[in-house]
Amino acid sequence: MYRIALPNKGRLAEDARALFTDAGLEVRVHGDRALSAALGRGDQFQAIFVRAEDIAEFVADGAAGPGVTGWDLVAESQRDVDCLLDLQFGRCRLAVAAAEDGGIRSLTDIPPRSRVATTFPRLTRAFFDASRLPVEIVPVSGAAEIAPHLGIADIIVDLVSTGSTLRVNGLREVATVCESSARLIAGAAARENDGGRIVRELVSALESVVRAKG
Repeated sequence: MYRIALPNKGRLAEDARALFTDAGLEVRVHGDRALSAALGRGDQFQAIFVRAEDIAEFVADGAAGPGVTGWDLVAESQRDVDCLLDLQFGRCRLAVAAAEDGGIRSLTDIPPRSRVATTFPRLTRAFFDASRLPVEIVPVSGAAEIAPHLGIADIIVDLVSTGSTLRVNGLREVATVCESSARLIAGAAARENDGGRIVRELVSALESVVRAKG
């Protein structure tokens, strides 16, 4: 069976399953905690359910063929994978944000050596280096928006969809690091021999659904 890595939970997981079902590859899973499932009615495809953060690693290492995950996670991983298709869901942006009452309205207002809390240290470092702003990166595992209130950091870099979470926590968005959405990705090994044909057929099936919804 040709193995495809899908997110194991969250909105990305729900939307990915819906997309594959619409493309004729319904996820036939036995129980909510199953680690794998058949896709569609035949025996050609198998889904494996892993953390969205790990999918680029699985795909790059050849543990899975194609995979579905957010482009922000792919870029942060810095693994050698190709984007085959923008799936047009899970849209968000990685943004720089500061305290509403802190006087920071743009990047030029950020003092040198400011501390930046983020779960995306590589993308954040690259962004501030390109902007020629010397900052100290403070890696966190989650809930970056609380960091300025605890004195852990002066500003944050975090994923933003509507911006409501920032506003609730008294933060203002001041710059965009990158835009993101769910992507179908694959490594070189997944496109070799018969795998290349299978991947092309998969891309065609998913793309037809994406275009129809669009």
